[in-house]
Amino acid sequence: MKRRSRTTLAVLAALSATAAGVFGGAGVSQAANSSKVSAAPFDSVLVRQNDQLIAIEHFRAIAAAAPDRFAGVSTQGSAHVTVNLAGDPAKSAADVGAIKREAAGVGITVSFPVRKYSLSDLASTQTLAAGDASLSAAASAPVSATIDPDTDSVQIVSTGVTDGLRARAHALFGDAVTVRGVSKLTMAQGRFDDSSPYWGGDRIGNTTGYCTYGFSLTNAYGTRYGITAGHCWGMGSGVDVTRQFGGTGNYGAGYASFGTVQVRRYGNNSLDAELIGGKDYGGEMWIGADLANDSSVFAPVHGAHASCNGCNVYFNGSFTGKSLATVDSSGPACYGIVEDTGGTVTTCGLWTAHSTNGQRICHGGDSGGPVFAYDGKGGVTAVGIIDACSTDGTVGVYTDIPQILSTWTSNITIS
Repeated sequence: MKRRSRTTLAVLAALSATAAGVFGGAGVSQAANSSKVSAAPFDSVLVRQNDQLIAIEHFRAIAAAAPDRFAGVSTQGSAHVTVNLAGDPAKSAADVGAIKREAAGVGITVSFPVRKYSLSDLASTQTLAAGDASLSAAASAPVSATIDPDTDSVQIVSTGVTDGLRARAHALFGDAVTVRGVSKLTMAQGRFDDSSPYWGGDRIGNTTGYCTYGFSLTNAYGTRYGITAGHCWGMGSGVDVTRQFGGTGNYGAGYASFGTVQVRRYGNNSLDAELIGGKDYGGEMWIGADLANDSSVFAPVHGAHASCNGCNVYFNGSFTGKSLATVDSSGPACYGIVEDTGGTVTTCGLWTAHSTNGQRICHGGDSGGPVFAYDGKGGVTAVGIIDACSTDGTVGVYTDIPQILSTWTSNITIS
């Protein structure tokens, strides 16, 4: 949500609340409620993909609920899924049957290999590996450990892979652990003073206002862009990374340039999203709930998928921080949103969600910020970007990430 005095958006009657809008925060005037309008006709391929991604989320939930009987879920695109079993397959027959029926209904090809290690086994190994000082001592760089369903192992990732690291990992955990090297990364500095390559969750702005950076996408030519809400700025606007709230004295010298708005959609039955380019945008994001002290709290982005009615997601704006919400809507739809100038802007690809604990999930300045879910593999999955919220911040609206990616024929940038 961006704060800017000349425009205030109100969230819709469908939220069951009169809401201050996307640009507004506490104390702004409220516009009249608008009503939900019919969804725009989505491309049939996108509809099928959306159904598949929702089904995959169900499969992940089934596996997570029985970690002793499953070894994780992995995908090769939305139409090909591997559900890894552990232990006696007969004990999972009912769940396998349910997954097969749902997969068949949405065109997913699914396989069920039986693995040596269960999710419980891998989670225990991950905890031990992450805390073992001897592994870090065997490498020239810090070690991370994440669960990898494709190899039925915990994957240790290091920028300084050595023979000593591999030998120590094998001695401790055998084939329950694999080791992979990555190129040396330049660590970002934090949500308010980040540097290229930028990470999701950064506060961004210029003299007219501020929003939050959501995720990065990579197009067919390999170019990366930063995603934020389309209502934030017009085409050609320059944006910085900043802690400040606006005003001519808060930008320019001393603040890192985030880039320039290069592609934009907003209103007229389109998405509320824009792409900022000109810099490098990474595949990680800030996930700290404590905005004053989150410079070391981050996670890799491993992919993107749609959400589902009743699923839990995290809103992660640069003013509110990480807040848990429950999705209310059954799929992306179009809403008419009333501006304080009296006009109605119809925006599509929107989901609604409410706070799970009655606390605020979004605030003015959070627009464009990440909406995500943990993927059970040590990272996060991009679900959407924040679009609007109610006056008290307990109800939020977000734009569907799969539709953003489809609009610009791109993939989410992953780490």
